Formats: sequence, structure tokens, C-alpha cells
Amino acid sequence: APATGYLYNPDHDHFEALFNFVDGRERSTWDNALFLRRILYNVLAYPFMKAAGWEIGGTIASIAFNVAAFVIFLRAVRRRIGETGAVFAAWVLALYPGAGYWAGQPYQHALIVPGSLLLMLVLVKLAEAPGWRNVLIGSLLLGVANLGYEFFMFFLPASLLLLAWRRRWLAAAASLLLQALPLVLWILVLHYRFGQPMGNSNSASFGAIAGSYLHIGDRAQW
Repeated sequence: APATGYLYNPDHDHFEALFNFVDGRERSTWDNALFLRRILYNVLAYPFMKAAGWEIGGTIASIAFNVAAFVIFLRAVRRRIGETGAVFAAWVLALYPGAGYWAGQPYQHALIVPGSLLLMLVLVKLAEAPGWRNVLIGSLLLGVANLGYEFFMFFLPASLLLLAWRRRWLAAAASLLLQALPLVLWILVLHYRFGQPMGNSNSASFGAIAGSYLHIGDRAQW
């Protein structure tokens, strides 16, 4: 930041715009923000933000979400493989710098680590008990998580492969639709209700990444 000399995230204003949107502020404070499709974190963190302000309240929420997910995940690990495995997993998570970086900021990226841990438990449930009830509930959870970050890049192919391995072809098709539904509906709401474009420079990068597996076209984006 030129005024202070401190390092800062250049998307800071786009992150703050999400709070302005959820808080119902003037359209000029959130219109055409890059990350409106990732609304989940600000919805979940809104009580903290409203009580203590966007930056302080959002940081408290980030820490709370990460600690809660760590506890839930580690308890599941302890039940599954025992105390020693849970202690080892706790040290791995504690020493992961990405968690510490994002958990200390009021950005939607704070959901990446806790979201990944909790969705991993959903995958385990699908792998061990792929009945219709677990498929429907698990797929909806995976889909709602995509409103916080593009978790579908990792968890959509993983979940479909798990179901295909069990030869649950119809369940895999239903899971695909359910995982896509929340994000698709939200993008349509943003477009037709709030006049936001279907895509932007940020969302376009995912197409470039996916396409790079077939050929490197836009080298700069890739």
C-alpha cells in the first residue's frame, strides 16, 4: 500500500464488497465485484462482522471456522485410526502455512482449509455407505460448499469416481446435478436479480486451467 508501505492483498476491496452486498449497502459498494459467486463465507460470518466490523469480526469468524473444522476432523480421524494418527494429523494441520495465512484474514479463502477437511469426511461417508440418503445429502453439502469456493475442482471428480467404483451410475448422475445446482442457481440469481455478469476475469481463469490439460492456449492466464 503506497500510503503505509505495508504489504496487502490486491483483492482486498473485492473481499470487502461481499460484506457490503450481504449487509445491503449501496450498489456502488459491491457492483461488479469479482467474487460475488463466493457468498457463503460472508453469510456464515455475517453475525461476527455485524457485531465487530468487517475486518475484526471477519477475522474472528475465520479463526472460529478453522478451529471448529480442525476439531471435527481430528475427532473423526481419532475414531477411525486412533489417537496416534489423530495427533500426527493435528501436527500436520498445525504446521500448514496456508491455514494460518487465510485464517487470520476476513476473506472467503478462510473456508478453503476447513471446507476441504469437512468435505473429505463427506467423501469418506460416500465411500463407505453410498446409499441414496448419503448420496443426496452428501451431494447437496458438496454443492453448497461451492458457494464458498470452487471446491468442485477437487471434490466433484473424486465423488463421481467413488460412486463409479461402486457401479452406482444413477447415483453418480444425480450427484453431479445436485453438486452443480446451488452454484448454478446462485449465478442465475446474481445475473437476473442483481444485474451481474455470468462470468468475469476471475472465473475465466478456470476455463484456462481446465483447457491447459488438453493444450496450452492462453499462456499468460495458465
